[in-house]
Amino acid sequence: HLGLFYRGRVKKDWACLLEMLEQASPILKRRLNGAMPVWQKPLAVYGMPYGYIHRDKEKTKGLYRLGDQMAVISSFAGDGMAMALHSAFIAAGCYLKGESGAVYHDKIYKDFRKPVKMASAISAFALTKKVQPLIHLLFRTWPGSLHWAARAIRLNMIS
Repeated sequence: HLGLFYRGRVKKDWACLLEMLEQASPILKRRLNGAMPVWQKPLAVYGMPYGYIHRDKEKTKGLYRLGDQMAVISSFAGDGMAMALHSAFIAAGCYLKGESGAVYHDKIYKDFRKPVKMASAISAFALTKKVQPLIHLLFRTWPGSLHWAARAIRLNMIS
């Protein structure tokens, strides 16, 4: 994830990030040659709150948080869209049963807590440079560990 790789060196400076990306990719530099920006600064999200899970302590009347408003899983998990669809499905069911937003939030929190927390832990661990060779060794010597890791970060929608 480029944002994580460059964040420490460029902070929130778009021009610095673009320069670093062009240095890393001559193809990108050639493609952007002569390009003019449409906006003064990019319309992008900086610093996704990976690992965030909404935990509403108060009663929420009529509000059902869906997708990233409910939880943000690390991109590498590949489950963000499944979580968004799952949250919409559960919210619709709660709404049709007349259940409150608080009941919905409790249900969806239980579904999202484990995969989001595991993905955050695995991501933090995997982004540690000294650990990366050990992870590669682990996956080479015990391929089942990759299967375990993938299952640990996926949303389990089978009842």
